[in-house]
Order: sequence, then C-alpha cells, then structure tokens
Amino acid sequence: HLSINFGMKQLLTDVNFYLNEGDKVGIIGINGTGKSTFIKCLLGIYKQNEGEITVDGNAVSENPIKQKIVYIGDDLYFFPGYTIRDMAKYYSGIYESFSWEEYERIKGVFGLNEKSKLKRLSKGMKKQVAFHLVLSCMPDVLILDEVLSVGDAAFKAKSEQRVLDMMSDGVTV
Repeated sequence: HLSINFGMKQLLTDVNFYLNEGDKVGIIGINGTGKSTFIKCLLGIYKQNEGEITVDGNAVSENPIKQKIVYIGDDLYFFPGYTIRDMAKYYSGIYESFSWEEYERIKGVFGLNEKSKLKRLSKGMKKQVAFHLVLSCMPDVLILDEVLSVGDAAFKAKSEQRVLDMMSDGVTV
C-alpha cells in the first residue's frame, strides 16, 4: 500500500508489489508515471507517505538491508578526482560482499583502464564503470534504472549477458 506525494502532487497511490527470491521484473511505462520514484522508494532514497517497504522482512530504510541491494540509476555520481580503482576501494568499504575477484574478472570483460579519472570519461563509459562496480558488490538484489539506455552495442551485449548470468545464480533483478 505504498503511496508518496511531494507537496500537493500525488506521485504513487496504493501500490502493491511483491517479489520472491530470484524474481525478474521490468517496470514499463511512459515518462512521468513514477517508475524512478517507485525505485527510489524501494531503495529508501525517498520516504513514502503511506505503506511499508521490506526486504526479507526488514524495513528497507534500515542500513543492513541496503548491503544486499545495489542500484544503477540514470543520474550517476562519482567523486570526480577519483580513478575507477579509487571508486572500487570506496565501494569495497561500503559493501561487505564486494569481491575483488569479481572486480578483476569484470575489468577484463569490459576492458576498462582502472587508472582512468572518472571526470574524463564519457557518459557511456561512466555507465560501464557503474555496472562494473555494482556487479563487483555481489548483490542479492540488483536494481537497474535505464542503465542500458547509454552505451555502445558491445557494452549492452556484455552487460545483458552478465545480468542473465546473475539471474540464473538467483539474484533478484
């Protein structure tokens, strides 16, 4: 029974949504229908006015639950002076499940130079970096908000394959 409004504008009204482990879901709709707002509620970025959001029976706003969830949105933020490796170190300090082994494996797949400064990368390359980092976190739940809307065909194919591999391993996407 999730509902959220900003001021007088009602964005979501009485939304009910249930997922089981390993479920794969796509949220489709025209721009402005509340897809990203809903996702940000799921992540605890936005606080709903009514309803409850839980993962494994725990409120999503509780930090331990966020250890199991990773998200890539359309609006990326990285520390501009950081390299890809610096951001990986930052992520490894936040996510207990961060795997340097997975990081190295994915680095080989995407061919990213980990010494590259993030401020010098294109939007498409920053999406690749985001994808690389969140997959290295070894999440239980992976939330993607228009991730593959930017990037070349090779990146999209590699990313889609990795998501499919994760789904077969039981990750909820």
